[in-house]
Amino acid sequence: MKRSEKILANRKRLNLSQEELSEKLNVSRQAVSKWESDQANPDIDKIIAMAQLFGISVDELVSENYEPRASQPVQERIEVKPMPVVVKSRKEKSWMILSGLIVFALFLFYIVGRYEARLSYLENQLNGLNMSIGRIQSDVQLSVSGLIQQLRDELVYQNGIIAEYSVKKTTIDLEEEKVTYSVSFLLKKTDQLYDVGITISNSEGYNQNLELKKDAGGYFKAEFDYPMNQTDFKVNVNLEKDGVVETQSLGSYSGYGHLLHQTVFADPTSYTYDSMGNEKKDQLTLMNGMWVGFNGYYPQGQNLNQLKYALRIYEEGKTTPALTLMFDFNDQDCINEQELGICYSDVGRLVEFDDFKLDFDVGDVITFTLSKNDGNILTDEKTVYTLTRVSQSEVRDERIEYTE
Repeated sequence: MKRSEKILANRKRLNLSQEELSEKLNVSRQAVSKWESDQANPDIDKIIAMAQLFGISVDELVSENYEPRASQPVQERIEVKPMPVVVKSRKEKSWMILSGLIVFALFLFYIVGRYEARLSYLENQLNGLNMSIGRIQSDVQLSVSGLIQQLRDELVYQNGIIAEYSVKKTTIDLEEEKVTYSVSFLLKKTDQLYDVGITISNSEGYNQNLELKKDAGGYFKAEFDYPMNQTDFKVNVNLEKDGVVETQSLGSYSGYGHLLHQTVFADPTSYTYDSMGNEKKDQLTLMNGMWVGFNGYYPQGQNLNQLKYALRIYEEGKTTPALTLMFDFNDQDCINEQELGICYSDVGRLVEFDDFKLDFDVGDVITFTLSKNDGNILTDEKTVYTLTRVSQSEVRDERIEYTE
């Protein structure tokens, strides 16, 4: 039995999914899938970890011809006979020496193999340590940069023209695709007359001058609508007197250029092609199911399990799908912008089906599509994944994001 088949068999024996095994081994689910489909080999440390997890020896896991040793029967009586003195010939002695050298060479190979495996393990540990050090350095740099920015902001405030300010989102209108903000600020220099203005701008050329109103407490206030399809923006206050203009920023704020987009993608958990032992040679075998992911924003009143989809798989040149699967996503709690009626989710799920086969000759393309499912009426079908048989030994796969 091949190593890949042993991994698959032992995983199923323990009733573990590919996702659960990948979590125990601290690898990706795709890595486990490639091991089981014989598209990649696990590192030695992962082989050792799997052997311990499966309760078998490393040799049993990696050796295709492994056979456990039969236990020796226990003899009830041991008869001791005198050893005859045998005078070995020169030829027999030479064979003994040669056999000893062979055994010694095999032992050396074993020691070298163990050493190389240990060295590879230590190298992986060192690489992991270097990555951890890099992350720590990056975190320190970000912290230092943040402190420097805070000091700069404090200096700007101490030397600036604004005593206090606020910029807040008040409403989000999904139908009009706009966000309404309110701005309020108080000047330090209240003993002089200035022409006061405020502008909204971004790096894409968007620019808007706001109309200001001053309340009884001396606060300048304004409201403005910002399109959701625009990127991050800046708010600047301008004071002009005798042709001299002073400007102070009220900060930069995140736009919602991606707010209305919902992206769904799909990947086969595993597949094989050109299977030699089957009744038909040129076939594609899809295994276990499809991994489908979702990320994006949606109205707070709409749960994710209300977003229903259909996954369809087409053979080359056919308009009728070889497989159609209906699914939805599990409900998720809002984790972003809940106070303004907007939810964000970034989740995935496995759409399961039994393994099945498709004709897959050189030049063929297997297409995976997603459609909206509105009361069992499928609409807005889009291609999200393709498998192309380039040659007898190569298949090209390509994922395409389904974005609304």
